[in-house]
Amino acid sequence: MRDIRNVLEQAEIEAAQFCAPCKLPSGQTAQAYLLPRRECDLVVYGYSVKYRLAIIDRWRELEEKQQLQIPQTLSEALLLAGRLAAEREAAAVSVNRDPGASLTSRLLR
Repeated sequence: MRDIRNVLEQAEIEAAQFCAPCKLPSGQTAQAYLLPRRECDLVVYGYSVKYRLAIIDRWRELEEKQQLQIPQTLSEALLLAGRLAAEREAAAVSVNRDPGASLTSRLLR
């Protein structure tokens, strides 16, 4: 409980909003924290070096995938333009496939 309070305090998150009474098997009532995923992860990161390392590795992997690959030659630029045009056309065809369908049903496909 102390660790949870300390971590949330350092993150400037009000711990009281997650505190709730919990009935123990003995019939007594104690305080417990009902933390959402984000706050649970925050607490766990402090304990597990392996967990933190896995997060850092995944974050870097996602950043590398997001880096914009600028074409270096005319042929690379034309290939990229063609691929993007094909993706747009495919998306337009799938949306227009059933003109009688509602927008909601199209989005739920």
